[in-house]
This record gives sequence, C-alpha cells and structure tokens, in this order.
Amino acid sequence: MRAEREKKKEKNRAVQELAGQEAVQAGQEQAGQEAVRAGQEQPGQEAVQAGQVQAGQEPGQSGQVQPAAEAPGQKTADGEKQPASRVEVKEPERTEQQKEAERQKGAEQPEKPVKYIIRTQDVVRSFPLPGKAGLGGEFQALKGISLEIPEQSLTILRGRSGSGKTTLLNILSALDKPTSGRVWLQNQDIARLSERKRVNLRRKKLGFVFQSVSLIPMMSAYENVEFVLRMAGVKKGRRERAEECLKLVGLGSRMNHMPQEMSGGEQQRVAIARAVAHRPSIIFADEPTGELDSATALSVVNLFKQLVAKEGVTIVMTTHDVSLMGAGDRVYELEDGRLI
Repeated sequence: MRAEREKKKEKNRAVQELAGQEAVQAGQEQAGQEAVRAGQEQPGQEAVQAGQVQAGQEPGQSGQVQPAAEAPGQKTADGEKQPASRVEVKEPERTEQQKEAERQKGAEQPEKPVKYIIRTQDVVRSFPLPGKAGLGGEFQALKGISLEIPEQSLTILRGRSGSGKTTLLNILSALDKPTSGRVWLQNQDIARLSERKRVNLRRKKLGFVFQSVSLIPMMSAYENVEFVLRMAGVKKGRRERAEECLKLVGLGSRMNHMPQEMSGGEQQRVAIARAVAHRPSIIFADEPTGELDSATALSVVNLFKQLVAKEGVTIVMTTHDVSLMGAGDRVYELEDGRLI
C-alpha cells in the first residue's frame, strides 16, 4: 500500500513538472509572438505617422491612413536608388511682339505740343483780267487756303504748273499780300504790315532760294554769301560765318570760285549757303531742284534736312517732283488754287 502511494506521488510530481515545462514554453512562445507583433506594428505606425506629417497633418488627426511618401529617385540595375535630379522651373519665353511692346512702352515719352511758325486762314489771291471799262473780271489764283506749318521742319508745297503753289509761297514769305484772309508769321499778321516793315522782315528773318539761283556773277562763292550778311546788318564775324556756311553745304574748297566755274548743283548749294548765312527763322525755296538732275535734286533736299537738324531752321519749298515727297515732314498739295 505504501509502495503504491509512493508511485502515485512520483506520477503526480512528473505530471506537474511536465505541465510546468509546457507552461514555460507557452509563455515563452506568447512573449516571442507579442514581441514580433510589436516589432511589425511599430514600423507600420511610424510609416503612417510619417505619411500624416508629410501631408501636413498631426499623427492621429486623420481617420484615413496615408501611405508613406517614398523618396524620389530611380532604381539602378543593382537595386540601389539614385539621387533625384534637380528640376529647374523656366519662365516662358517672350515673343518678339511682346519684347517690342515692352521696348516701346519703356521708350514712350509724352509728345511735345506742335508749335506752328506760320498759319493762314481763308487766304484768297485774285488778279484782275484785262478788259474794257473794267469788264475784264478777275482770276483767282488762291481760293480759301488755310494751313499750318510747324517750326523746325521741312514743309513741301506740291502741285503742277498753274496750281497756285508759287503764289502761295510769295504770300507766306511777305513778297505779296493776299486779296483777303489772314497770314500769321510767328504770331504776327504780316498781311497788315507796312511795306517798310515787310522789307525789314524779309531782310533779317527770312531766307530765299530761287530756281534760277540768282547768284551775282562777278562775285565769288564766298563774296555772294558774305554780301547777304552785310545786307542783314551783321557787322562782326562775317568771314567766319560765310566760310562756315560754305563748308556746311560741302563747298569749303570751292569758296573762291566764280559762279560760272561751278556746276548747276554747286551754284544751288552756294545759294542755300547764302540763304542760311544770316540765321533766318524760315527759308523759302521756290522750285530749288527744278533745273537739276534727279541725283543732284535729292542731294539738295537731303541738305535741307540737315539744315533743319543742325541750324534749327524751318524750310518751305515748292516742287512738282513726286519723288521728293517722302523727304518732307509735311506735304500740302494744291490743285486749281485749292488744297486737296
């Protein structure tokens, strides 16, 4: 009986030891699984949190799990990532039209008001026709001309022979008076001036270039220019001014030549030097290119443009040459005594 009880005790002890070992193993396995599970969950949670932070949210604010952002870059053949290349943002290129518009906008300046040195209002010029007992009637060369000529410019009066352009030029230059109408030169009504005042005006403030040149044949180029300075009352610096004007028109080496020793173009240049010598406000040129060839005529007009720029003079010229129209700053065309 005693032996049986001992056997039962040993058997129970063995069972308890086996149960304890199994419990220890189960506890170890459970702890290992929990550790593994905790290790797996922790990177996932960190990734979720990193995704939330990258999206601008605090961890736990969003109810949806945001995927973790993967670092930019491309994988190479061996599986390694290359650093992402820097992306440069370029501004869109501007078109030529946009560039030109910007240049024009930067260069834009308020325009200066135009100043007019000559203005006319309803100018009429009539000439009586011959007849018996005053029955001959009259001829109207100009019929109500109104125009404005800006200062420091080249203005061209264009028209065929008999259109009235020379008659208009004579009235503008105080060589003739209108039958009716008003003419203002530098805000002075020259149509109402006395003949003596008109002569002084032409002598000191106006210059003239004629188609026939009208140089004094027994005087050299220099003497022709210097003579006008004496007529204008200039007492000092006449020689220097005469030489300056001849050089200005390209005749510095020809100033001692006589008119008959010069070509037609050279004689016209002497006439231009003579017209500008006393520093007039306006130069009136009646068909100055009428007897010149096309090339010489163009050179004379270009010379007028240079005088406008360098001397600040206003030039009014008449012509029937259509090829010279582009040279004028302003062009008035006449036909049958009217502006068209």
